[in-house]
Amino acid sequence: MARAGRLLLLLLLLSELSKFLVSSGKNQLLSHKVIGEPCQQHSECQSNCCTTNSLNPQRFCSPQTIFLQCLSWRKPNGHTCLDHLECRSRCCVTNNYAAQMFCTRKTIFLQCVPWRKPNGVYCTDHSECQSKCCIRLNEASRHRCIPQSGLLVQCLPLFGILLSWYRLREHRTIRTRVHTRVLAARAGQSRAGAPGAGERSTVCSVGSCRNLLPRRARQPAALA
Repeated sequence: MARAGRLLLLLLLLSELSKFLVSSGKNQLLSHKVIGEPCQQHSECQSNCCTTNSLNPQRFCSPQTIFLQCLSWRKPNGHTCLDHLECRSRCCVTNNYAAQMFCTRKTIFLQCVPWRKPNGVYCTDHSECQSKCCIRLNEASRHRCIPQSGLLVQCLPLFGILLSWYRLREHRTIRTRVHTRVLAARAGQSRAGAPGAGERSTVCSVGSCRNLLPRRARQPAALA
């Protein structure tokens, strides 16, 4: 019985060994291609990596990375793309007014920022502008990209323009009032006659106050 059991165990081991040799032989036949040869599957290559290496859709046996990863070829910057995964930089965005997207380098903070319109160009949303500010300069004009303004650098629609216009209007109103008072004072003096030597008529403006005296009153008493 012992001999029969040993013989049966030996036969089982030989059958398993023959299966292993057959499968390994098939794998060697399938993975006979070296790096650079055309392929369809990873199993055809000795490197177990079958990917594209250019814009050509044909796949070739390629070496794996140092981390044993099989990475497909990606488009360099400047090539047209439809998705971020197509680019080496993993950034596929527009770079001009056209809707076509291109592979573009990321920023220093590793952000994929699309192209935005410069100041003065027509826009429909803040996200289209480099300044992130798309407003109308007046009620009759179209929306344009304009630089942000104010102490907090905000996008203030019409506020800064209206404030400047209001200040200019107020300044002109004050100057008009002062000029009117000066003319009224001179007209009153001409109707009432020349004032005496000790009389003075004072008219105050925005920044100063000056004395309006007739020439006779300004002359010394000895020359009067």
